[in-house]
Amino acid sequence: AGAPDAQSLQDDPRAWASEKADMGEQWLELRYDPALVASSVRIFEVCVPGAITRIVAIDEREEAHELWSGVDPTATPGVFEVQFATTAFRVRKLYLTLDTNRRPGWSEIDAVELVGPQGRAWASGARASSSYGH
Repeated sequence: AGAPDAQSLQDDPRAWASEKADMGEQWLELRYDPALVASSVRIFEVCVPGAITRIVAIDEREEAHELWSGVDPTATPGVFEVQFATTAFRVRKLYLTLDTNRRPGWSEIDAVELVGPQGRAWASGARASSSYGH
């Protein structure tokens, strides 16, 4: 959670990583407080990028809305930005699905920024399908 602070070209303990490298499908759930109307998501990928396969927004009623699915084109560590039509609801959570087998090594996420017409926010909390060191 929070703003980016990991080194982009190396394994960094400040970024999220799955329990083991190349674990197949993994997920991250990120909370935003306050919830925001959104028009883009910026995912800061470090170490081995390109694993994102799906982004789902969870509104204040806990209803899911798919924002994007496909192949993450991020070839080198950096920001994967997905733009979409401005949501008609406030996003309380983002649910990211990753395919950690897509590229060998540690697929790591440093930070996820939610952007909308009234501002932007970093995740205030997170949970995951697995985490390195836990």
